[in-house]
Amino acid sequence: MFLRVVRHLSVIVTFMLSVAVALLVFFLVEEITKFDESLSQFYAPTIYAVRSFAEASGNMEKSAAERGLPERIAVLHLKEATERLITLSGKWHPEFRQHMESMLQRALSLIGKVEEGHASGKDIFPEISRLHREAKEHEAMHEAELKVALQGIGEYALLTKSIAPLLLVLGILFSIREAQMQRRREREHEKLSAIKALAYALDARDPYTRGHSERVAEYAVAIGGQMKLGKDMLDRLTIAALMHDIGKLAVPDDILRKPGKLSDEEFAAIKEHPARSARFLSCFESLRDIASWVASHHERYDGKGYPEGRIGKEIPLPSRIIALADSFDAMTSSRPYRPAMGVEQAIGEIEKNKNFQWDIDVVDAFMRCYTQGAIGTAVHSREEKCNGLKISFQ
Repeated sequence: MFLRVVRHLSVIVTFMLSVAVALLVFFLVEEITKFDESLSQFYAPTIYAVRSFAEASGNMEKSAAERGLPERIAVLHLKEATERLITLSGKWHPEFRQHMESMLQRALSLIGKVEEGHASGKDIFPEISRLHREAKEHEAMHEAELKVALQGIGEYALLTKSIAPLLLVLGILFSIREAQMQRRREREHEKLSAIKALAYALDARDPYTRGHSERVAEYAVAIGGQMKLGKDMLDRLTIAALMHDIGKLAVPDDILRKPGKLSDEEFAAIKEHPARSARFLSCFESLRDIASWVASHHERYDGKGYPEGRIGKEIPLPSRIIALADSFDAMTSSRPYRPAMGVEQAIGEIEKNKNFQWDIDVVDAFMRCYTQGAIGTAVHSREEKCNGLKISFQ
């Protein structure tokens, strides 16, 4: 149980890490995309235009200082830079556009005064100097914003670069784990196929018990489901039920198929099959834990069963479930020495002997299955089938 919890936690943590890395990459790509869009539509053309405006206003200031009035070429340069900024203003953020508009309007007013000859060098020089200072301030502000944006992108890129190896390792771990799980599923499928083949081989020895093991497994899983057993327990219960009589392979045919009453010696040979079945399962490391279930499937709740005479809860729950499923199928199947009971008669026997031969909790679960139709539909169906059960191992 502890290992299963650790395995589940490992999967959850790995999944969360993968999601975190994926989100980080997504945000990095999103930031780069936004930055690229801002750089191409806002930062680059605006910085170039503001820089040109600052240069033009500086040349105009220098020309006015030297000549009293700025040269025409300096005025045309400022006019061109101003018009370029006005053209770009539609792509600016509203706050920035509002901040720039006053500077551009003053520049246009100044240019108009100079071109119309309504200004003297003494009057316009302070305005030109103010324009130049503001232009330089805007240029510095834009470059600072660009630097901050570049720094943010760099930090995202560095973080992504640092986590990229982790993403690679997680991908490798996922691949290895999936390969291991796939191999495990294949082994379980192969194991179940071999178990079914053995069960079929056993049932084929006696036409009267053909299909018995699969029906017992079907009934046992239905009962276990009613008792809220987990999937792993139900899978292993299926195997135990399929293999519960495998030890009968060592019982001679003349005893196994004898139409009359068995002698004490013959019955003793039959009673050895639970232990033989358990020894057979113990040969497989992955099935050793269910060997005890098979060994006890002929124990009775009142302690009068065999081979050890266990009583009550000393008998493993899976054994108590198999015992009832086995008895029900045996009662409703024909034998050389007696005809099959009717289903209602078998139900009556089970009710009469609950808490004596069978655990009352198991009987109650069985009765719920029967009431719901989960048991009984295959009672009179005795066709040969080797792949009737659909078991899924995860």
